[in-house]
Order: sequence, then C-alpha cells, then structure tokens
Amino acid sequence: MQYFIAVACRPRSGDRKTCGYELGLNPDMTGVTKGSNVIAYWGVPDARAAHQRVQELGATNHSDPQDVGEGVIVATVTDPFGNVFGIIENPHFKLG
Repeated sequence: MQYFIAVACRPRSGDRKTCGYELGLNPDMTGVTKGSNVIAYWGVPDARAAHQRVQELGATNHSDPQDVGEGVIVATVTDPFGNVFGIIENPHFKLG
C-alpha cells in the first residue's frame, strides 16, 4: 500500500500540497503495545473520508475517528503488513 495514494496526497513539492504529516499525542492508549507505540499521522482535509478510503484499499480499522479537542480528528488503521499508521484532520494545520 502506498500511503500517499491511500490518503490522496501529492507528495511532490511544486503545485499544491493536498496532505502533510504531523507529530502529536493521541490521549487514547487503548490497544497500544510494544511495536505500535509510535504512529505517524498523515494530515488530510477529511479524516473520516480518508479513514474509510484506506480501509477500502486493504487497511483494517485500528481506532475509529475521534475528536481529540479543538476540532482535531484522529484515527488509526493497520496496513496489510501489520503496520499501524494514523490519519489526522487538524483545522489549525494548513495543508496547502
């Protein structure tokens, strides 16, 4: 699975960026185990739509989209290889 395709972003600089990445803390520690405690979050304009899309492409749900405050929505999925990655919609983070 190519993550930048799954979350519908153009990884090249130039035109217009449609995604980004962000480091942050998710207060929900449910399901966190050794090996799944560091998660990269892909910044997207619509976390719920991206969460659904990556599952259509073969990922499985790890945590449902949730508002963690101030309009920031996060979710995590497990890719077909067992890696957990996150999706984040942050109205305070400019994607373009």
